[in-house]
Amino acid sequence: MKRPAKFQDLTNETFGRLKVLFQSSREHQRDSLWVSECLCGTIREFRGSCLRTGATKSCGCLRKELAAARVKAGICTSLTHGCAARGNETREHRAWSNARLRYADVPSFEEFLVQVGPKPNGRARLRRQPDRSFIWTTKFAENGKEINQCPT
Repeated sequence: MKRPAKFQDLTNETFGRLKVLFQSSREHQRDSLWVSECLCGTIREFRGSCLRTGATKSCGCLRKELAAARVKAGICTSLTHGCAARGNETREHRAWSNARLRYADVPSFEEFLVQVGPKPNGRARLRRQPDRSFIWTTKFAENGKEINQCPT
């Protein structure tokens, strides 16, 4: 049988940008919730385990500031393509991002999108041609051999 964890009072402690004000009367899956104030002024409840482990450092303002800094530094072109939230970006933007990691001379996202167009449905992959342009390709089996073709 699991021993109950010792209660740890987090009142007046600071975790990242959050200062814990008091323990909430609610709990989340046997974990206490703590009412905390962020440096930006937002007051919200956070799980105690997330505060203690460092998984939560702010109310969300830190993520937004870092995403804006990435746009300003030119790492991302805009927040609308998912630089702030990796899982919400478009398939075309993900392909462009991965191409930028692999090749140094990848054009801006807008030029890239004009060049390749929208990603077709299915298992299309981005391929680089000898002239350094990109195309969407899919693999088709023909007589036991795999050939790359541009989907129509």
